Amino acid sequence: MLIVMVVLMTIAVICGVSHYLANYNESQYRKACNMMNEADYENAISVFRDISSYRDSEMKILECEKMQIVGPIMNAQIGDVVQFGNYNGITDWVVMDILENEYIILVGAEKIAERPFSDINANWQLSTIRQWLNDDYYNEAFSEREKSVMISAHVGIKGNIEWVKDEDNTTGDWVILPEYKMCPLINELGLNEKYDSMWISANGGWAKDAHDCVYFGNKSYSYAKVQVTSERRVFPEICIDISQNELEKNITPVAITQDVGKMNAEDDAAIFDSFLQLIEKGDVSGAIAVCGDITDSDYRQKADSIIVESISSKLDKATSVNSLPLQQAYKLLVAFEEISDSSELADL
Repeated sequence: MLIVMVVLMTIAVICGVSHYLANYNESQYRKACNMMNEADYENAISVFRDISSYRDSEMKILECEKMQIVGPIMNAQIGDVVQFGNYNGITDWVVMDILENEYIILVGAEKIAERPFSDINANWQLSTIRQWLNDDYYNEAFSEREKSVMISAHVGIKGNIEWVKDEDNTTGDWVILPEYKMCPLINELGLNEKYDSMWISANGGWAKDAHDCVYFGNKSYSYAKVQVTSERRVFPEICIDISQNELEKNITPVAITQDVGKMNAEDDAAIFDSFLQLIEKGDVSGAIAVCGDITDSDYRQKADSIIVESISSKLDKATSVNSLPLQQAYKLLVAFEEISDSSELADL
């Protein structure tokens, strides 16, 4: 009888604490989701970190970190000036193209240097400018978070560019020279003087010792082969992943009320039905696992009571400390502790 009383008292404590923790975690989770919806990503990250083991909080942190980077440029249009990275105080980029609303191509709004193309020949793969752009410049201009949303480019020998989502970037470049096809837009935007005499990606192939450079007139432009050792203006081109494939495209704001257990009543009703079905089948351990997802206070109290009754019925059948019903009850009790955050309970 003493064993039964001790176990029941323990269960009662667990029920109360688990109910409080479930409500608290759900309240904080909803609060952080609302912050995401309002683009308050920094504070949302802070709240999600406090409940990192609850639901998909760790994934939400990654989503917030990405949105901190791409959020300000997601709605930009071609021709807009946006900010990304920082190289010697240069942060501005011109939006040159948007690919299927998933990738946005940017060309630096200011020259970052005047450098020769190469000291060998006009082969992009062997050029010193490629090495400099993807090493010194890349590492100085972009943070690790910014690098994580950049897409690599595969540059063909004839100047054709293919942007590929390659996380390891084993065959491509994070930074390239502006594509020749950008010239009409530069001309249209009236940026001729700024971009005059700049290196570009090869326009239809490469010569042994000369590479393509663009010269802009008042309302026109042309390109010419220039000695690779000549110094010309360098403008970087990059591609940013603005897709939301891994994000929640519509985060619905949720009103935080005092009775946080009633915020998700319809979902909780469905979960409680599943819980009852498991109890009817005698799967108490499965029911305990489902119980952890219930946030409505009324449903949770009912579920807790049913679990207590189920465990008590096994205790009533216990004839000794080593009996099978008591061992089963103990295992269920351990499982019940797991959905109540056992690290918290250990302090009781």
